[in-house]
Amino acid sequence: MPVRLVRVRQVGKRVSGCGTYDATCTVKIPLRAGNAQYSFVQVGITNVQGVGISNDYYAVVAAKAALIEGTILDKEGQPVPGAAVSVYGAGHGEGNYEASTGPDGSYAVEVTPGHYRVAPSVTGLSRAAPKIKPTDEHVSVGAGGTAKANFTVETALIVRLSLSASTVPADGMHIVQGTITAKYDGAPAAGLTIDVSPKLKEDPAYANNTDVKSGALATVCNGTSRIWPQGTIIDPNGNSAYVQLDANGKYAFTIDVGTVPGPLSVTAWAVSSVVPSLTTGTPINVDTADASDTQTLDLTSLGHMTAKKLESELHSIRGAANLAAVSNDAGALTAALGGIAAKGLLGGVAFSWINGTNGSTAVLAYDANRPPTFDPTTGAMTAIGGVVLQPDEWVSVPGFAPDLETAIKGGKVTAIPTFLDWLTGASGVAGWKLLPNTDATPWTQNFSFNGWPYLSTAAGACS
Repeated sequence: MPVRLVRVRQVGKRVSGCGTYDATCTVKIPLRAGNAQYSFVQVGITNVQGVGISNDYYAVVAAKAALIEGTILDKEGQPVPGAAVSVYGAGHGEGNYEASTGPDGSYAVEVTPGHYRVAPSVTGLSRAAPKIKPTDEHVSVGAGGTAKANFTVETALIVRLSLSASTVPADGMHIVQGTITAKYDGAPAAGLTIDVSPKLKEDPAYANNTDVKSGALATVCNGTSRIWPQGTIIDPNGNSAYVQLDANGKYAFTIDVGTVPGPLSVTAWAVSSVVPSLTTGTPINVDTADASDTQTLDLTSLGHMTAKKLESELHSIRGAANLAAVSNDAGALTAALGGIAAKGLLGGVAFSWINGTNGSTAVLAYDANRPPTFDPTTGAMTAIGGVVLQPDEWVSVPGFAPDLETAIKGGKVTAIPTFLDWLTGASGVAGWKLLPNTDATPWTQNFSFNGWPYLSTAAGACS
């Protein structure tokens, strides 16, 4: 651990220490000695953690002189080098003095004893002049004395998040545009890593801090890629997503909303360090007010329709143009019914495709605020209060065409099997020939349907 103490020995007569490998240095300075140049002690550090350098600044002030010194740091406690410091006399004939901060953000200026106003400036260090607190300091310093004046740059890092809307219907179809921007001392923070945390509960430094399956459901996307949540619909992972700002200090994303109403908060938090794979990081928490931003998107209910009332509602809208897209294909049927629900005609009801052990893909309709849950071991859906339409199990009612599409449009669907009916193959549901299904699984493991967003080809949509 070499210590460079040569300049310390030059200011006076050595009493003890002051060697290359000494931890202390004591010198005797004569009373009539003049000022010594403002300088530093440099310590070289080498250990198992690596190699480093530590500088400690000092000066010797003559008995009849005085010193004003201090630091200028940003809001993260980091030094602001190259900042100008002006020292003005307070009407006692003292002259004006200038200094600038060194690499560690410190400055020092020799003055004659008296009263002074110290005013820092960081103009020229960034595109926009940051605020400094305090704007100036008034100090008094006597002969041989030292006065302190420290300052903080208030706008070191600013992170802002904006959404194109604050309220949208919980229809499974709306896509909200989002933008994250960041500036450091007024200039774009190009390449800055941002922790994107929907449904943030605690400190984003901890994994699994969200209950991704509770409350309003949505996916966060960049382009056509989903960045949150990760995993599958059966085993979702709500950990934060780490993204990097572009050369302009920006990152664009979308929120694809689901069918469950409620508030959805999204937090953007600047990360101070991150591994190259962008899988872990340490959020900046010295100044959360500026280094992070949270916006909330409210997903509003479409109404109070329930799955139990679906049959009567289909009868009431059987002549509506919205039913034109209904067909015997489960995918087309789901899309058509979802679109009708999004327009408020079936408000409160959501739809998804499901697979069973018998027959083709079926359509599950359920109360939008009660999406299905899944057994994490088998992936099977647990029983919910929904109903099931499976086109190839429709056998018609007497005197009507054996076609589910025609039956819906003609108002001849007299009953819709419940989810339990469909699982057990219960008989006695008018118009249906049910086969038992030992279990039901989601048609897709992606975050589509089942309370999450519907499949969409709109700009910004992803799965």
